[in-house]
Amino acid sequence: MGKNKKIRDEAGQAPDSDGEEAGGSEPVTNAWNMPVPKFKKGDMRHGLVEMTSFSVNFPEYREAYLKKSLPILEKIMKEHNIKIVLDCPKGQLTVSTTKDTWDPYAIMLARDLIKLISRHVTIEKAVKVFDEGVTSEILRIKGMCRDKEIFVKRRNRLLGRDNNTLLALEKLTDCTITVQGGTVAIIGPYKGVLKVMSVVKDCMSNVHPLHLLNSLHLQKAFSEDPSLKDEDWSNLLPVYKAKTAQKKKKPKKQKKPYNPLPPPQIESKMDKEMEEGSYFLTMIEKKKKQTQQDKEQQRARSDKIQAEKRALPYVPPEEPVVKKAKVSKSDDVDIEKLKKKVSAQKKKLKKKKSKNESTALD
Repeated sequence: MGKNKKIRDEAGQAPDSDGEEAGGSEPVTNAWNMPVPKFKKGDMRHGLVEMTSFSVNFPEYREAYLKKSLPILEKIMKEHNIKIVLDCPKGQLTVSTTKDTWDPYAIMLARDLIKLISRHVTIEKAVKVFDEGVTSEILRIKGMCRDKEIFVKRRNRLLGRDNNTLLALEKLTDCTITVQGGTVAIIGPYKGVLKVMSVVKDCMSNVHPLHLLNSLHLQKAFSEDPSLKDEDWSNLLPVYKAKTAQKKKKPKKQKKPYNPLPPPQIESKMDKEMEEGSYFLTMIEKKKKQTQQDKEQQRARSDKIQAEKRALPYVPPEEPVVKKAKVSKSDDVDIEKLKKKVSAQKKKLKKKKSKNESTALD
């Protein structure tokens, strides 16, 4: 037993909870509150046995950003003695361990960092991966919807107007979320990342994010309440289900009776002409025949129109309404003015007659 203890102490491992070394310690009720010792420089007494490397492909539009921020990345990796290489022709970002790497898990965190950077996450956000109690997850949401239009609508619903829904989710979970293309990059504490993943999956399954945010808000309020902190919240939280609009039933098409034989061949123009007997006629004869057919059709059309006109009942045409002149019934007529007017008109007529007679004599 003492030999095993000595080996564990050299490897830097904690004693087993079930063994004698644990003594009479009580069982762990909440693993989230367990104090985890930090791994410091010098804890690993021996170097790494083999070199480990990870490569990640990045899209072409991220090349300029990665070139610009490569010195910052090298500085971050130097703190953990990890080598980083940017290969622009291949479009790859590679991290690998060195002889001086003092943390064996640092290469895994470096791999997560380059994955996040290649998915449009800024370096300032991605560096948080190296902090204690922080994890990351890249969730692929592109294949969660059957149709591209539905996927775009649900992704926009997750973002919200002016990214308001995403910001609210970040505040409730203490995480940083980046939605790019068909992936969602999440960085934050373990519990927060799990909550964000469940919200994203439910949102892509047609559950509105406002309902999910409401339940998260209630969970946060319950966790702050000492009386409800250690209770079961399943009865207190609302349950939301995805709703789908009922589609109109399409009318069933009646199946035609099964016929093993193929359909009859469609007659060509040549076959029709040969059947009618016009295939062997000359061009002049064909034209004569066509003109004769056109005349017959025109005659039949005109006969039809005339027959329709004759069939109509005789209806007398509407006569135009003549308006009668209104006769003034007033007795207030100035007779002297009327006489003067008549005499003036007679004089004019006499003058015209005299002029006409003089011109005729000339």
